[in-house]
Amino acid sequence: MYSREGEYVKFSNPIIISEDPTIYVWLTKVEAAMQMSLAHQLLHSIEEMSRIDIQEQPDDFTAWIEKFPAQIDVLSMQVFWSNKVEECLKTNVGSKSLVLVEKRT
Repeated sequence: MYSREGEYVKFSNPIIISEDPTIYVWLTKVEAAMQMSLAHQLLHSIEEMSRIDIQEQPDDFTAWIEKFPAQIDVLSMQVFWSNKVEECLKTNVGSKSLVLVEKRT
């Protein structure tokens, strides 16, 4: 699937429209494939982002941004930040670790 901006996301599983003669059936399959493909992209994006130290590896961060669609990049950063804040709150370390989270993002 392609966005207007030219970003490309490959379907995780191919859709063969000749298997279903009814347009509604294969369009439903296309929609499900789009959702599943974006979910896989999001999972991989979050995993890769968690391994990058933005301060120490700015080139790796730039490569990560260019690897995934913009929608996935933004959502990954939001999920990553939320997870880090939640970790800080669960460990009850205090505001010092929240300052580190703020500096990292």
